[in-house]
Amino acid sequence: MNANVESVEGGPVSLTIADEVFRSRILAGLGDPENILIIRSITKESKTAVTISSETHIPASTVYRKLVDLKEMGLVVRDRIEIKEGKRLSYYKAAFSEIRLKSVGGSLRLELVPTTGAVNRAWLGLLWGRSLPEGT
Repeated sequence: MNANVESVEGGPVSLTIADEVFRSRILAGLGDPENILIIRSITKESKTAVTISSETHIPASTVYRKLVDLKEMGLVVRDRIEIKEGKRLSYYKAAFSEIRLKSVGGSLRLELVPTTGAVNRAWLGLLWGRSLPEGT
């Protein structure tokens, strides 16, 4: 991903998506109504795919598939993993607190303001082109 990191006078860090193909993919993903329902469900707190499915009434198989796509776009991250009753549960969270679409000099500029904690770790991994290990 080609991104520029900016911070304005101590304000939140924003990532400007410079790669036109990647930016188009993100915008297309945000145009999908099911993706929006999933993102809304995990904006304030992390949840499992099963919980997301139950809350949004989207079939679990679709939620899992869309979470993979949203993770690849950098819009969702796996926040943590828990083991309950011998089962591994992944919790997902929205990777941003704001999305801004601006027209600058005749072109579109997409800015994402990442959230804190584990989410920033995942964004930095995307920014530098590699995944950081869980718990880093």
